[in-house]
Amino acid sequence: MASTETPFKPTGESTSYGAVKSSRGLTSDEAARLLVVYGPNQLDGGQKESFLRILVKQMYNLIFGLSLVTAMICYYTGETPKSYFLVSLVCTIWFLNSVGEYSGQDPGAALQSMSPEVCDVLRDGLLQVIPVTELVPGDFVSIKMGDIVPADMVILESVDLATNEAALTGEPHDAAKRAEELLTDGNLRTNMVYKSTSVVTGSGLGRVLATGMRTEVGLIAKRLAPDESAPLNPLQQSINTLATMIGTLSVCVIALGTVASFLTGYQEMPPVCGTQDSYCLAHHSIIRGLLMAISLIPHGLPLVVMVMLRVGSILMADRNAVVTRQSSVDTAGAIQVICTDKTGTLTEGKMAVKLFVGLLRDGHEGASVGQCMELACYPLHGLDPTGAIFLSSELTANRRQLLDQGTPVEDVPGLMDLADPSTDPSGAAALLARATAAACFLGCHSTRIARDHRTGAWLAMGSMSEAALKVAAHKGHVEEGSALACILNSEHQREAALEVPFSSKRKMSATVHCLPPGRSLGSIHFPENCTHAAIIKGAPDRLLENLSAVLEVSTSPGTAEVLVMAEEGMTTEERNVIASQNDALARQALRSLLLAVRPLNREEVAELRAADGAEARLQVLLSPGPLALLGLCGIFDPPRASVPPSIRMCHEAGIRVVMITGDQQPTALSIGKLIGIVGDGDKHAQGARLCSDLHRSSGFVRQDSHRGHGARPRGMSVHDEKTETDKHEKVYKDEDELHKLTSETAIWSRACPTDKVCIVESLTQESLCAMTGDGVNDAPALRRADIGVAMGIAGTSVAKNAADIILMDDNFSTVVAAVAEGRRIYGNVQKYVMFSLSVKGAECLCLLVAILANVPAPIHGVQQLINALCTHMIPPMALAWEDAESYSMKVPPREVKGDLVLNKVHLLTRWLPFVLCHMALVLTTTCTSVYMQTGFVRVDHLIGSSVNGSVASGMAACQFAGVIEEGGRFIPDNAPFHCRCSIWRSMLHSRPEIVDEWGNYPSQELSEMVVQRNSTPFAGKGMTNLLKECTDHMGIVRQCWITEAIGADALPLLDPSVTCAALGAKTGQTSGYVAIHLGEILSLATFRTDGFYGKARFSLAYTLVLCFNISILSILLYVPSVSELVGLVPLTSFQLLLSCLSPIALCVCCELMKVEYRRQLRVRNSLLGGAASVASVV
Repeated sequence: MASTETPFKPTGESTSYGAVKSSRGLTSDEAARLLVVYGPNQLDGGQKESFLRILVKQMYNLIFGLSLVTAMICYYTGETPKSYFLVSLVCTIWFLNSVGEYSGQDPGAALQSMSPEVCDVLRDGLLQVIPVTELVPGDFVSIKMGDIVPADMVILESVDLATNEAALTGEPHDAAKRAEELLTDGNLRTNMVYKSTSVVTGSGLGRVLATGMRTEVGLIAKRLAPDESAPLNPLQQSINTLATMIGTLSVCVIALGTVASFLTGYQEMPPVCGTQDSYCLAHHSIIRGLLMAISLIPHGLPLVVMVMLRVGSILMADRNAVVTRQSSVDTAGAIQVICTDKTGTLTEGKMAVKLFVGLLRDGHEGASVGQCMELACYPLHGLDPTGAIFLSSELTANRRQLLDQGTPVEDVPGLMDLADPSTDPSGAAALLARATAAACFLGCHSTRIARDHRTGAWLAMGSMSEAALKVAAHKGHVEEGSALACILNSEHQREAALEVPFSSKRKMSATVHCLPPGRSLGSIHFPENCTHAAIIKGAPDRLLENLSAVLEVSTSPGTAEVLVMAEEGMTTEERNVIASQNDALARQALRSLLLAVRPLNREEVAELRAADGAEARLQVLLSPGPLALLGLCGIFDPPRASVPPSIRMCHEAGIRVVMITGDQQPTALSIGKLIGIVGDGDKHAQGARLCSDLHRSSGFVRQDSHRGHGARPRGMSVHDEKTETDKHEKVYKDEDELHKLTSETAIWSRACPTDKVCIVESLTQESLCAMTGDGVNDAPALRRADIGVAMGIAGTSVAKNAADIILMDDNFSTVVAAVAEGRRIYGNVQKYVMFSLSVKGAECLCLLVAILANVPAPIHGVQQLINALCTHMIPPMALAWEDAESYSMKVPPREVKGDLVLNKVHLLTRWLPFVLCHMALVLTTTCTSVYMQTGFVRVDHLIGSSVNGSVASGMAACQFAGVIEEGGRFIPDNAPFHCRCSIWRSMLHSRPEIVDEWGNYPSQELSEMVVQRNSTPFAGKGMTNLLKECTDHMGIVRQCWITEAIGADALPLLDPSVTCAALGAKTGQTSGYVAIHLGEILSLATFRTDGFYGKARFSLAYTLVLCFNISILSILLYVPSVSELVGLVPLTSFQLLLSCLSPIALCVCCELMKVEYRRQLRVRNSLLGGAASVASVV
């Protein structure tokens, strides 16, 4: 696609691209016209995710849907309090979850704030200050040190110009800029400056190529918009899958419960339907089936999950990981891939000298070739100067370990501190160490390192490269303010006027110092005619060719060993040795800095003073003369000490770690091997790749970039249709090709912001992916990852606003800690779901078996609501504080797709045995208690019979009478006239107490039924006076009222709700409820850990909820108004003791179940552990 005509070519006479002889810039009219064409020079802020959208998204919770359906059912079946409670619960959790997900952060606005407000522009032949938003392509803009670049521009003129492009590359190194383009392996051109980058040195003139969203930073802004197609978080997906299964099971329970209830003619005590009222029986059977299904739904699951996630976010904050979106706590636990930046995250982000490589001749006659000597600074903790300088060959792994543990150098056998001032220098290594330490201290006078008294952290003031040398000087015992430092400063006074400052063009700097009368600099002794010495440091490729001398050890008899200038100059062989050592440092991911010294006599000093400018002074110092190598400094950004163990932990947990960096490939690969991302045996092609491998072509033309392949629908945003504003964006390979590359590559180098988005999006197609970053360039990838993790210290506001988690210590290990915390929370969610489904499944099964066995149900109505709140919702919140299981970080991440939260081992060895055991114990308790209060168990026996002699023969607890209508059909009364119960007050009694109850006669009011507790029928009237035997049409003998004897008086019937059978059934139900209530809260303790409960740590949270639960139970039983409201009766001490046997037995059964559960779990985890190690290795 050909680009439209734009003023990208400089106006005026030019000799080469970017070299302009003269120009008046655009006219105001031209600028106004172009402003209409290209629009204002500003970034689209994008839209942050609105609170309303989050509210809608939070309703994608099937448990909410099931709870609302339940509320409707309860409302229409008369359970109004329960319906109101469920609606209130859903609305509360819905709102609180939405608040937890809404961060209010806007990365787009933060990115916009990085643009300057005004800039210097050449318009109408005059340099004017205009608003940045009015800048257009073709404008000439002047920039200088301290400015923020207002647009993407090509450099026309430059004077020592360098910019910090960390916003685009993530790398902190300054980038030198000049009019001539140099070939590099980076993504950004050396003859261009880019919008939102900062000018760190020099000045320049540039011509605007792109503004607004057409700039490189515009590509970042483009991808900061929230992803509308983002899926639900993993836990929500798992809960919805579980809810689907529960919903299906509930339909089955409704059908089974309704049919079983109707076919068995089941009724509760006291009965509400007549024995022949089929419509009433069917209606209540349907209601009973619905309420059984309702008891199966874990209404409290969203509440408990919300609390657990909130607790997890608080605990993660205590571990320096601040959560901005609550659901990220669980997502962290499911992460399968962690993509991480290198600088500042895996590494300290602070340069430190790791190695000194010197070249010394031993001073013996005939020794014309110098020998390399490698010195090591150790330990490496960024700017922390603790440590010393050792001979590298002596620094074995065991000695390093001792030093890492804080062992003093003098206590490490076989290791010598080469620069220890308390000892005399002996040997070439000690001489080199002391000379290098002195030169590093004197040559970095403008840089200071100091400790922050508030935080204890070491800080650098000045150049980071010089700070690394200053730290090395400290390790060589030349510390700021020390006696040795004061002597060096006083004896080697700096000639400030002769200094050569560093510039990006020179890539060198030099300081000149006076020599004391002894003509020495540390352990180096110079010729007597020398008055000064220059310390020069710079890039080896610039300085190596100017070296002409070598230091050698002077071993004159009777004098101490010192370093002196060798009489013979540097040989070609020695120069080649230095070059090869420089290459070796690069392969170790070390940045090389060459340190050299040159003695100066009076004439050379005078020539320096006469030189005009720094460049001329440098030429004097580099002119033929004794410029001697002091050493190559291998400067290293050391990995954080905690990173390698964290990488190993990730691999054990089945988590891949992928490094994405803007640095060069050899450095990235070396760091990756050092910290364990890739092994030494990994193939180079698979271990590390350049991000250019992701592109469809090796390069692109900014103006003419276009898609070279079919525009079929894509799942990745990097495959979106290009517009006029982003047509310069790189073209990426197909999804399948990208997936193959990203699935086998652990290290990506030379990454630009869109490359990071591409890698992350490709990984998220198959895995849950976390992305860490600190710069503006990382923000789009942070947005696209399942979890974006920003650095809290070094992170920009753009990155922080795009992130889900912010690390307050910028440490990769904190990411791993967040993953561990996420797995802990998910493990506790598993425990809650297992507990909740177990107790609810047991309650549902109790009701179903009670119907089938025709025995009183142990729980119903408002009791279910109270038990759900006081046992199923509030107490399990204590699980949020439980410790993680020991295996949580030794198994691979869970598979989110199709996850039911619980697996086969949970269901077969914990859930099913618990449901069966709990059901059996509760029904046993209920039936035993009912029998001890009535002498009967079955509901139909408790309700009674109209067959003549049923009570007398012990076939029923109550006797019904009635009348024979025409046709011989018997119509029974709605209440019995006689009940007889056998009551055991205690197990110690050998015989029960027999209680006879007769309807009182005559009764004053029809509605007033008085219980007469004696064996005299009808207060002495006798049965034969009021009742007679009668036979119905089926030939069954029943009892019929003698209407003449009763007359106008009401029938002497018992109140069915207070008969001994009804009271006995209610007592049995109360015992069953106590068994459920106590059994569930006590068994919760066994769900706290997979191990034996007795070995679990003390939990204050569980203790508090246990006390709360028991207090609620006491109120329900022994506060008369409350117990009457919920349908319970007070229990005697014997009855309460009987009810407590079931919970105790249940806890014992739970611990016995866990024996087999642990065995199955060990087998499963051993298999998963092997899979974890395979999955995490590239």
